[in-house]
Amino acid sequence: MDSKDLEAEIHPLKKEDVKLQENLGDPLRKEENLNSASPQSRLSRCRTVALFLSLFGCLLVVFVISFIIPCPDRPVAEGMWRVNYNTAGETLWNHPSSFRRNASILSPLIQVPDLDADGAPDLLVLTQEDKEVNSYIYSGSTGHQIGHRGSLGVDGTSGSLLYVTRAGAHYILLPCASSLCGHSVKGVYETVTGRDSPLRRDPSWEDVLNATNHRLLVHSSGAIHYLMNVPGKGGEDLLLVSSDSCVLLEGQELAPRWTFSAPQVLRKPILGHYKPDTLAVVVENGTGVDRQIRLLDLSTGAVLWVLALPGLPGHPPSASLLTADHRSAFFFWGLHELVGANQMEPGDTQHSLYMFHPTLPGVLLELANVSANIVAFQAALLEPGRHAACILLTGPASPDAPGLVSMAKHKVQDLILSSRVVHLTEGGADSDQDIRDRLSRLRYRSEA
Repeated sequence: MDSKDLEAEIHPLKKEDVKLQENLGDPLRKEENLNSASPQSRLSRCRTVALFLSLFGCLLVVFVISFIIPCPDRPVAEGMWRVNYNTAGETLWNHPSSFRRNASILSPLIQVPDLDADGAPDLLVLTQEDKEVNSYIYSGSTGHQIGHRGSLGVDGTSGSLLYVTRAGAHYILLPCASSLCGHSVKGVYETVTGRDSPLRRDPSWEDVLNATNHRLLVHSSGAIHYLMNVPGKGGEDLLLVSSDSCVLLEGQELAPRWTFSAPQVLRKPILGHYKPDTLAVVVENGTGVDRQIRLLDLSTGAVLWVLALPGLPGHPPSASLLTADHRSAFFFWGLHELVGANQMEPGDTQHSLYMFHPTLPGVLLELANVSANIVAFQAALLEPGRHAACILLTGPASPDAPGLVSMAKHKVQDLILSSRVVHLTEGGADSDQDIRDRLSRLRYRSEA
């Protein structure tokens, strides 16, 4: 027999004693292991407790900020405000003019590119002196005169316009009786300063511009009253309004695109959208009970909509705001009383503001009535979406007479909700309140 087997045979209980001793030793080792591991376990439990406390603290902070501390209120635009002015909206600069005694300023003032390189656009002032138009250039930042007085060599009238040709050249255009006069801004600057200008001339315009009398090859059957830049194909076109017609001229060759007969146009037209994404021009002709407002398709000159609305020459100009449906809301001024308006005198009239939207061609809204003298009016989008407003400036009827000047803002939506519905045609299933509600939900957007 093997020696190990023999040993087991002789001492059968010895092996069992060894196993028992080993088993008895295991609890002691386990207890020692537990005793040695207990600091690590306590550290792990402390870390777990710290983690949960941190999470609880974060949740508590979020709860306090979200539910207990109130969030700051968003500034709410006021529906209406009014500011009265007794004296001047700070004076940026003030310099005595160098105009001659018999000079009369041809409005409006023209803002031209920065000619003196001071970082601000400059001002070009045209004056009529002894049947001659003279030019004065002033720095837009300091008001100092740039160069000396210069002559344009024409006998134009008010209604001048800065026009940029498709070659990027700047020209001053102004009505000269029944023709159109023009002069490059580069030439004006070089005449009054004797220095070269970084601006340019347009060779094609110089070819059609008479070097002697500075008249363009454009003739009108009546005296020209207004000039307007309008969007065209590949650049800007030119809308020319005379005493008996409106003519759209192609921007480069100055060839007529269309002509519309419109006698007695008494104020400058405005642009808007009658059809979605299609420009229209608003032409007002006539006065008193004969006044008519026409919307013309700018691309063809076709009549889109006509409104007979009595008015006087002293009324503010019309305005338009682009709406989210790619049309425009139009704002017109007229006489408060539509019947017997021809018997009313300008000093006794009450101006009424009307709103029109192309989705309801048979309806006008009378938004407000104003008895004060209106100096200026504009419809503006103060923030994207619904907050469109009418800005109104009122003051003395004569610039020489002292008086209170007030500026007021009225939210268009509020004016609509309190407006009077004027039906232009018979019929229509919508009630007056339905019409107000529908137009008050209009959203507005910027032109860009």
